[in-house]
Amino acid sequence: MSHSNEEDSKEGNVESNSDSDRGDIKSVLPYALRSFGIALLLLGVVFSAMHFFNEFNSSAGLMVLVAESLKKSLELIFLSLVGAIVGPFLAVTYNSGYILWYFLVVFALAIVLFGVGCQFWKRWWGQSLGIFMAACRFHVSRSACLGFVVAFIAGILLVQPVWAGEKASTCYGTPANGTLKNGKALPVKGKNFEPYSRLGVTLGRHYVHSTVRDIVMETYQKLAKQFPETKFMYGETGWEEGGEFSPHKTHRNGTSVDFMVPVLDKKSKSVALPTSAFNKFGYGIEFDKKGKYEELTIDFEALAAHIYFLDETAHQNKVGIKRVIFDPRLQPLLFKTKYGRKLKGKLKFNTKQAWVRHDEHIHVDFVIPCEKKKS
Repeated sequence: MSHSNEEDSKEGNVESNSDSDRGDIKSVLPYALRSFGIALLLLGVVFSAMHFFNEFNSSAGLMVLVAESLKKSLELIFLSLVGAIVGPFLAVTYNSGYILWYFLVVFALAIVLFGVGCQFWKRWWGQSLGIFMAACRFHVSRSACLGFVVAFIAGILLVQPVWAGEKASTCYGTPANGTLKNGKALPVKGKNFEPYSRLGVTLGRHYVHSTVRDIVMETYQKLAKQFPETKFMYGETGWEEGGEFSPHKTHRNGTSVDFMVPVLDKKSKSVALPTSAFNKFGYGIEFDKKGKYEELTIDFEALAAHIYFLDETAHQNKVGIKRVIFDPRLQPLLFKTKYGRKLKGKLKFNTKQAWVRHDEHIHVDFVIPCEKKKS
């Protein structure tokens, strides 16, 4: 892969006016456990006790009653656990952009709710729970059905605090020797942008400082107005907790971002840069001195505008851009554009060739105040 030879930077802590952290699947687990606990607390003891004492005077023996109560309690625990996982998972997958998983969960949920509805509609409690459960002849109690519903709703409600606010990121050290706390994932989709690789996203190679994320997202919104037909793509950024990010020499504290160059096809139509394992997810593409690769040409006007609005947005967020790394042989074509002329002399660009070309992507170092690296 082509990666940057970025310099160290001296940064400290910063507060961020960030939106919600909606793309982290890991956030499902703690809220699922809480909603599961709520469901058990509200329903488990109550329904199990009610069943036991209502049947205590029957002719059935004590052991039979205990066994029946245990069975219903296990049903309640199982379906409450399912609801506790499905609720937060459904909410997080929707907001993180994992649409396939979202629809699969919705489909499965619809089947379960259909079964629960059948139970209440037919006014009896010991029959099948939906189509799949009927096929398995799995019988559930009313308490288990309600346990699922309560846990599902509790799970969604408990995730809401994540959407309402979040902790700002804290970066430590420098891009070449640092770490990150409360890193934020870049969204996996947008109106005018996409990541360089779904695999890279799945592996978690798309985390940044919360302020950097805000700048990147606000810039994409500006570009959507100025270049509504242009497709943009971000590259690698770093781990959620920062640290060594092989094969990059930097990207270690959430303040560095790679952006793949926007390209035009032979009909001058904006298309996404082709990325796959065969071309190192775009990093292996080599443009010539005119910015051409096969039938693709770098859209220098859109690229210059992207850099310009990144700088403008950074200053609006009371930070800045330390430097931009881009192939020096292609920089003259960038500076000839409308926005490129505004960039020349305003931002620091590398004047010498980095250890790799940086022709298929630009590397941007943001000036984010960071604390000293913890020893």
